[in-house]
Amino acid sequence: MLNACASSPCSRSSSPPRAQEAPPALGDVSAEIFASSAVVTWGTDRPAVGQAEWGETEAYGITTPLETQPSSSHSASLNGLARGRTYHYRVRARTAAGEAVSSDYTIGVPSEPGAPPPGADSKAPSAVIMTPSAGPPVAGVVAVSANATDDVGVATVQFLLDGAALGPALSSSPYTFLWNTAEFGDGSHALAASVRDAAGNAATSPVVRVTLANSVASSTAAHAASASAHAASDAAARAPQKLLSPRASTASTTPPSSGPRPPR
Repeated sequence: MLNACASSPCSRSSSPPRAQEAPPALGDVSAEIFASSAVVTWGTDRPAVGQAEWGETEAYGITTPLETQPSSSHSASLNGLARGRTYHYRVRARTAAGEAVSSDYTIGVPSEPGAPPPGADSKAPSAVIMTPSAGPPVAGVVAVSANATDDVGVATVQFLLDGAALGPALSSSPYTFLWNTAEFGDGSHALAASVRDAAGNAATSPVVRVTLANSVASSTAAHAASASAHAASDAAARAPQKLLSPRASTASTTPPSSGPRPPR
């Protein structure tokens, strides 16, 4: 018996060609700033060696040493930073498949300890109570609302009653919630709104004095109900009473005469 492969090439099964490996993916890029230095950290989806570039412009100009051991967690030190300056940086990661480069990031070094870094949001937001107003006493469920603004964006608004948190912290407009005033004592209370932005700047609105009068409202309602009941009772007492007369009899009570009447 002849081997079929002797006269024609035999087809041999083979695994499909392996897809070309992509460069590593970068993520979680951040920087921690110190007095005259910063530490940049980032991650990769698989072990790689990395380094950072930095400088006062997007041209960078300074490169940190390339890591010698592949890892999925990376860090680089930026030394010799000047106070009050803003710096640009980006990170790199390299494997045998290629190199990945991040977008541009910036860091600002504070001009002095405790000062905000250059370019940071240092302007506090503002808020004002819209309702209720400092007017007539209120009772029951009342809508509390505030108007809050910031040059970058408002993060949260927290209403305060006599300095303590009132209701939930609100993270989006409209900044309003329903307040059950019956849970608090009658009298004058200080209502305000604390507002905070994403940079941590905070401010408190001017105080609005709100007077609660739930006991007065309850007494008034009870008095009104009692007065209404008395009025209904009086009206019923004054109504004329309608007497029912007996039905007239249709039959005669005198028996009919059976003969002529006797002479007088």
